[in-house]
Amino acid sequence: MKNLFKYLLPFTFISILSGCQAKDAVPKHVFFIVIDTLRADHLGCYGYKVPTSPTIDRLAKKGILFKNAYSNASSTLESVISFLISTTALADKVYTETLPPSYTSLQKCLKQAGYNTLTVISNPWLKTQKHLFIEGFNHYQFVGESWDIQEINNTTEKVTQAVLDLLGKQFNSSGKNFFYIHYLDPHDPYTPPVDYGFFSGKTPTDSLLTSGDVHSISGEIEVKDRCKKDPDYSEIPHPKPLSKNDLNYLISKYDVEIRHVDSNMAKLIARLQEMNILQDSLIVITSDHGEEFLEHGCFRHGFQLYEETIYIPLIFYWAGHFTPMYKENIVSGIDIAPTILELCKIKTPAHMCGRNILAKKLDEEPILFCTYYVNQKQRGMRDGNWKLIENLKSDETMIYNIRNDPDERNNLFDNNQKKWNHLFKSFERLLLKHAPSKDEKSSKKLKIDPETKEQLEALGYL
Repeated sequence: MKNLFKYLLPFTFISILSGCQAKDAVPKHVFFIVIDTLRADHLGCYGYKVPTSPTIDRLAKKGILFKNAYSNASSTLESVISFLISTTALADKVYTETLPPSYTSLQKCLKQAGYNTLTVISNPWLKTQKHLFIEGFNHYQFVGESWDIQEINNTTEKVTQAVLDLLGKQFNSSGKNFFYIHYLDPHDPYTPPVDYGFFSGKTPTDSLLTSGDVHSISGEIEVKDRCKKDPDYSEIPHPKPLSKNDLNYLISKYDVEIRHVDSNMAKLIARLQEMNILQDSLIVITSDHGEEFLEHGCFRHGFQLYEETIYIPLIFYWAGHFTPMYKENIVSGIDIAPTILELCKIKTPAHMCGRNILAKKLDEEPILFCTYYVNQKQRGMRDGNWKLIENLKSDETMIYNIRNDPDERNNLFDNNQKKWNHLFKSFERLLLKHAPSKDEKSSKKLKIDPETKEQLEALGYL
C-alpha cells in the first residue's frame, strides 16, 4: 500500500502548537461517527486522488487529522469494543464471551455525567455485546431489521434518516448529548445506489462482480466450511483470480460507497447547522478497520493485520476550539474514549489503557492490535517505525520498517531473537499492560439471538 499522505498539498494553516481549546470549554454535544471498513488512504484528506470525501475533507481541513492512526483489530466487534472500553484486553474472547462487568464504557461514563446518550447502528455485531454496547444508551436504534437477507442493500440513507429523526425527537438541544453513529457502508457487498463515474474500464459480466459480492469471491466460504470440520484449521482464504480491470471495478464500487456515505454526512452537518448546534459539537470521525484488495493475497478484512486493514482515519473537529493541523503521532483506537472524556472533563476509568491524544505533550508509545477472526490468533505492535506481527497459530513472526517499506513487502525477521530483542521486550511490556487481572475475567458466554445470527450470516461473518 502506497503512503499516499506524502502527496498532500501543504496545509497552509498547520500550527506547531497542539490542538487547543479554551481552558474551561467543554463540548456540549459529542458526535462519534464510525464509518465501517473505511481505509484512510481512500480519503482525499489522506492523499487519495479519487474525489471520495469532500465533506470529510472539509472537516479535516478545519480540525485535527491524525496521520498515523490504527484500529486495534481488523474486524468490527473487536475494534468497536476497544473504542468504547479503551483496551484490547480479552479481545480473543469477544466472539464467545462478554467482557468483565467492571469495565465501564465511554457511553456509560458520559451518561453518568449528564449526557443524553443516543446511537444508530447498522452492523449486527454491535447487537451481540449488550453489556458493552447497547447498555448505556438512552436511545438505541438498529437499522436493518427489514433487510432482505438474500440481498443486503446499502443502508447509508437509512442510517442518516434515523439519525435525523432522533435529532428531531430525542436530542436534547438545550442540554448535553453523546451520539454514536455507525455507518455499515462501505462494507461489502458493494451496492452503491448512485454512480459517480469513478470506473472507466469495461464492466465485468460476472454477476458476483457486478453485485459487489466479494465474500463469494474471497474464498472465505471454503475456509469457514473447513473450520466447522476441523476446529484447529486457521488458514487464510485464497480468492478467485481476477483481472486488473475487474479488481479496479470492485475498488471503484467501494469508492462510490465512500462518496455516498460522505454525501450523507453532508446532510448531517447541514442539519446541525440548521439547529444552530454545530459550533457546540465535537465531531470525531474514524473507522473500525480497512479493507483488503489483494495487497497481501486477500479480499475483505479480519484475517490479517497489514496496513490496508488496520490503518484508519481519525479526525477531531470542534469549530473554534482546535488549531487546524495534522499530527504525526502514532495513535490507537483505544485513545479515542480517554480523549473524549478529558475534553468533557470526565474522569477516565482505571481500566482504560488509552491516553488523551490532544494533550500538549504527547509521548510516543507503542500500540497493540490483534485479530481472532475465524480461528485466527494474531497480534502485533507498532513501535516507532517498526511493526511486529506475531501469528500464534503458524508460529510466524513478521517485522517491517514502515517508514522504509510502507507496503510491507520485506519481512526483516531472520530468526535472530537477540537482534530484535528490543522489539520483543517492548511487545512483552505492551501485552502485560493490556492483560486483565484474574478477577476481571468473565466466564459469561456471549449469546446471539436468531435474528442477529441470520444478519451476521448474510454479511458473511458466520
